[in-house]
Amino acid sequence: MDTGKDPALGMVLAYTALVLGFSVLYWLLITLAQRGSLPFAMGPPDFSLEKSSVPGLLCALGLRSFGPALAAILTLYFFQGRAGLAGLWRSLTFFRLPISLYALAVFAPLALSALIAALGLYSGRLQYAADQLQPLRFAAFFPLMLIFDGPLGEEPGWRGLLLPRLLARMGPVAASSLVGLVWFVWHLPLYLADGRDLHPLSYLVNVVALSYVFTWFYIKSGRSTWMTVFLHATTNYALFLIIKSFHYASADVAHLQLVYDAALVIAAFVVAWDLRRMGTPKQV
Repeated sequence: MDTGKDPALGMVLAYTALVLGFSVLYWLLITLAQRGSLPFAMGPPDFSLEKSSVPGLLCALGLRSFGPALAAILTLYFFQGRAGLAGLWRSLTFFRLPISLYALAVFAPLALSALIAALGLYSGRLQYAADQLQPLRFAAFFPLMLIFDGPLGEEPGWRGLLLPRLLARMGPVAASSLVGLVWFVWHLPLYLADGRDLHPLSYLVNVVALSYVFTWFYIKSGRSTWMTVFLHATTNYALFLIIKSFHYASADVAHLQLVYDAALVIAAFVVAWDLRRMGTPKQV
């Protein structure tokens, strides 16, 4: 579809409605499956099929794991046709970036996780789980997490479509805030469906703060969505290493969560200042 001028606001509204609709639909299907009202079993996309089925797994992958990417593809095709999809593909395959940017994307999440681990060990809230240490298996998890645990399924939507269209209408700080808010709201039905504990205020702070950081990397990389896919993966993986390498020695880990939140907020303030200082071209 050749629409001529890109109607950025229309794309933002259409994409937001579609991606949040996918999230709510996933929650609805999980609820119906738990009540036995679906003709197939359905559970979270853990690939075990113990609580799901092939149709259920496909629904979970499409609506949950790859919902933002699927919504981005549909929205881009409707508004811009193949040209829009080609632009997204170029952004996702923009790999040739400064090694320093890659290094920072690896070091920063690992440093934060190391800080949390050190504080947890010092305070006695965490204990090293030597029995769980499996280096080869842990290494194999990184590409799997990159593909299936959010980065590749989400970033084509958040930073591949939503962020650049918002940057066409406003500054990077405001755009980051809106992306973070949509990112947060999208997660709520998913976590509700999976029965996960969620502290809304803490999670909102985390997601919005990360949205600022991801925007900074996106702009510094020359608008590479791949860069944010990689950063998303390293951020998730750093948390995964803590979960797998340590046992909770105490049920009271609120202080560790506060330290994590505070570190993200500080990082968000630093990059927000830099984003205001350098600005960004208002073009998609």
